[in-house]
Amino acid sequence: MTRSVAVLVAAVAAVLAAAFFCPTAAAAFYANHTCLYGAGSYHFPAAWLVKTDSNGNEQWNETFGGDGQDFVGMVQQTTDSGYVIAGATGSYGAGDFDAWLIKLSPDGATDPTPPTLPIASPAPNTTTQTPTITIAGTASDASGIASVTVNGEPVNGTLNWSANVTLTVGDNTITVIATDGAGLTTTKTITVYRIEPFTFVHITDVHLGYWPSDNSGEKFPLSIEKFTDTLQSVKLHNPEFILSPGDLVEYSNNDFFDAYMGLLESLNVPVYNTPGNHDRRGWNPLKDVGLTAYDGIVVNPSNIESLDDGYRDYYFDKHGYRLIGLDTGADYNVSVYINPVHPLDFDYDSSPEGDGLNDTQLTNLSEMPSGMPKIIFMHHPAIDASDDAFVEGASELPVSNSCPEEHGGNDASIAFNRCGFVDYCINNTVDLVLTGHTHRDYIATVSDDLDTHKTQFIQTRSATKDPDIHSPDIDHHGYRVIKIAADTDRVKSYNPYTTEWTNILERYTFVGNVPNGACYVEKGDDTTGTDKNGNVLREIPNTYYTEPLGSEYQVIVYYLFKNGEPDDWYLCKKKPVDDATSSISTSQTTLAQESTGSITISHRTENVTIKYIYENITLGAAENATAGVNFSSENTNCTMEFDDDGDGTTDSTIDPTHILINYAPNVSITTPAEDQSGNVTILYNLKDAESDNCTIMAQYRLDNITWIDATMCEGGDGMINLASTPLGVDHTFMWSSGTDIPQTNATVYFRIRPYDRDLAGAYATTGAFSVDNSVSGDLNRDGYLTPTDAAIALAIAVGSRPFNDAADVSRDGKVTSLDALMLLQAAAGDNTMTTTVHSPT
Repeated sequence: MTRSVAVLVAAVAAVLAAAFFCPTAAAAFYANHTCLYGAGSYHFPAAWLVKTDSNGNEQWNETFGGDGQDFVGMVQQTTDSGYVIAGATGSYGAGDFDAWLIKLSPDGATDPTPPTLPIASPAPNTTTQTPTITIAGTASDASGIASVTVNGEPVNGTLNWSANVTLTVGDNTITVIATDGAGLTTTKTITVYRIEPFTFVHITDVHLGYWPSDNSGEKFPLSIEKFTDTLQSVKLHNPEFILSPGDLVEYSNNDFFDAYMGLLESLNVPVYNTPGNHDRRGWNPLKDVGLTAYDGIVVNPSNIESLDDGYRDYYFDKHGYRLIGLDTGADYNVSVYINPVHPLDFDYDSSPEGDGLNDTQLTNLSEMPSGMPKIIFMHHPAIDASDDAFVEGASELPVSNSCPEEHGGNDASIAFNRCGFVDYCINNTVDLVLTGHTHRDYIATVSDDLDTHKTQFIQTRSATKDPDIHSPDIDHHGYRVIKIAADTDRVKSYNPYTTEWTNILERYTFVGNVPNGACYVEKGDDTTGTDKNGNVLREIPNTYYTEPLGSEYQVIVYYLFKNGEPDDWYLCKKKPVDDATSSISTSQTTLAQESTGSITISHRTENVTIKYIYENITLGAAENATAGVNFSSENTNCTMEFDDDGDGTTDSTIDPTHILINYAPNVSITTPAEDQSGNVTILYNLKDAESDNCTIMAQYRLDNITWIDATMCEGGDGMINLASTPLGVDHTFMWSSGTDIPQTNATVYFRIRPYDRDLAGAYATTGAFSVDNSVSGDLNRDGYLTPTDAAIALAIAVGSRPFNDAADVSRDGKVTSLDALMLLQAAAGDNTMTTTVHSPT
């Protein structure tokens, strides 16, 4: 028995001896115990209280207690004319006897106020990766706390309580109920979200296909190769799924969409798609033809839930996250204008805004659980680095930006509801907004007003597009890997360039353009392609197949890791004719089933691409006739063999009509002199055996691990359309180090990688050199020139501080009051007085 209970029991004994007491002259109380009335059973006494007037007439009586033994030891009137009873209870609390306090109203009714129940931790809508969480808080009431439960189970303690709760993945509602001595309850609920670590990939702007003005024979397979290179690289990260938000194709064309879906079927990783502006463009980029082709061909995984908003918006839940795919609409404000160089042509904004999101879409988002962790993926950005600008000669004004400054720029972004959407994201636990459209890597982070949640608005480079003469500022093609990690920094992302991994493999690309031909690759007993029986197969590992497109245009891409031995056949066989539906007569069969077309086979290794072109080949009319190339090492000339009658014996052979060889470009680089700052000149030499014009990638690093894309400034030769010869051409890259590493004094390495039309050369890297962008005179090392720096310089000048060379901004070999004055003027922004104070360019 606790000391407090012992005291109360003693008080009970005293009351029993006195029988009753009168708190006022006008009334009397009889406090006793009953086995006949009240809340307790007849086996145990309960508290029984009777109030009378001064003449002994009963005004009311009440009993209190539970299934245990309960005793009242004291009754006292309170200042509000109510009453408080103190005693001991065996019905409530932790067991045995506990202190018992009951508050009554003036008419004897039990205190109508339910207990208070603040939950101290966790905070509502907490996100965690742990399988259990501790919930804790307090409970209090004038009548005492009888019990506290969490999800129906008793907790440790009552006035101060806690419990461990096991969490499932996703949302967990935790219910806490406190019951006071009068039987009143208070219920509180909070939601806790449990997430699990996982990895996925964001690809965007695949742009499979070509514009009609392009050479489809070159551009279509090239876009397929770049896409499958990216997919093959993505597989190295073993993602659970891929998000692909828009511009799946160059323009709305059934063949392009068919090719896209065919390549994804070879991947065996779920891909979630949303449409972009190109997916609804016609061959005229200014014409919106809608999403009929997209809707009829593009298929998402089956676990999605439609938002039923009249658009193609949907969501699915994974590992505690809700992933939401949005349709950001067609082109808006395309800004058509006449090309001043070619007046008969028109130009337009190459990155127009999107006409989403509309009010209905935003309303549907707001109806989702606010605290649930979310990832949104859509085509157009919500935040860009700059605002939409006026294009000289354009027929439309730029889209105005009315959002707060912290919401960033609106170029190439959603044109409507941008401010509301950003507000929604930062206030509704959206961790990531993944977009494309700009073909550039860009991240903007925006916090809510209390700085309790941050949303990353992320753009990712194109999966296939590289810098060119029309788009010099886009990034080399690649993708983004996103890891939901098991630590406090739970969202991590990084951007592999597709070309970073291609030196570990060889790639064969088979392009068959043979009407009624069925093209396939055989390796042992495995086949990829449409076999001689008309079956579509994808059995060979690391192969991709488009299935027949248009007039039986087919592409097969086949990857082997370095030093792999192909030892397989590329075959083309006439496509079987269904006799039941064929209108070909017996006399026409031989002529009709002979097919003439072309086949191109490209073989890429690390440093060279060889393209074998077979023109005007004819497939025999026999049922099993084939034309094929054996890619084993014995067939050094890639001779094509024909079996015209299908008996398994070669009837004739031809060598390739053309063999085109392209070697990767080569670059050498000169290490800059020591002590660079501001704009740094990087000298390099570019060689290419075919004298191809090249692009370059320029990067720097401050450690031995991380390479970062370098910012180019004015001057130099740029990064695209760079001349080369077999003997080499000297070039200059101007690096804006003041932009990339401001207020830094560091040892730097720099590297350049060259690209021609389809190959990446090796990196050339400088030796170490110094870049000093620190601000001279920044004596308190806060990165700025302030009056504090001037005060420090003055203290040095009068001798109260030791000499510091950084304070000698006048460079006269000493620190004087002149240096302090110059720093003060620099802090005030007087540029005329601070020309000798060094700062980065």
